[in-house]
Amino acid sequence: VIKCFKGENSSHYNKDMQYFAQTIPVYDAADAKAVSGVIVVTASTENILSLTDKVMGKSHLFLVCMVLLISVLGVVAAHLLLKLQMSFDRVAQGDLDADITEETYRETRLLSQSVQKSLSKLKAVDQSRQEFVSNVSHELKTPITSIRVLADSLMGMEDVPVELYREFMTDISDEIDRENQIIED
Repeated sequence: VIKCFKGENSSHYNKDMQYFAQTIPVYDAADAKAVSGVIVVTASTENILSLTDKVMGKSHLFLVCMVLLISVLGVVAAHLLLKLQMSFDRVAQGDLDADITEETYRETRLLSQSVQKSLSKLKAVDQSRQEFVSNVSHELKTPITSIRVLADSLMGMEDVPVELYREFMTDISDEIDRENQIIED
């Protein structure tokens, strides 16, 4: 208060008594530089401190709840990703008919649909490959079968005339050329 009569503002916080005090000089209306009085304002901080303690307690409870919630969500997300990973592993091992549909969340649904589309294309390519191999196998067997029949016929006959022998050998040569052409194609 004495310092305030000299024109200085002051404030003080008493931690032990839990109050705050502030002094404000009151200037004379006639002489703007002369201090005619002092206003002392005090306020108890007891309610503020108890309120702060309550808020801190509730914030700790809130943080614990949030950590638990995030942990549960993390476990659920890990479970979903593990489930998807297991489905993808089955596909990677060659099971193109594995069901990888996961409709739980939009992201997992979109991911599983994309992989399902890729699998459909892989199945079509695999079917195409199987048809190709089957066709090539058939085409390669046809000239070989003809060669075998001609050779067996020659070997089964006795006293084969030279003209027939040459005709069969020409046919065998033609079938070998056909086989080479198929292989080159």
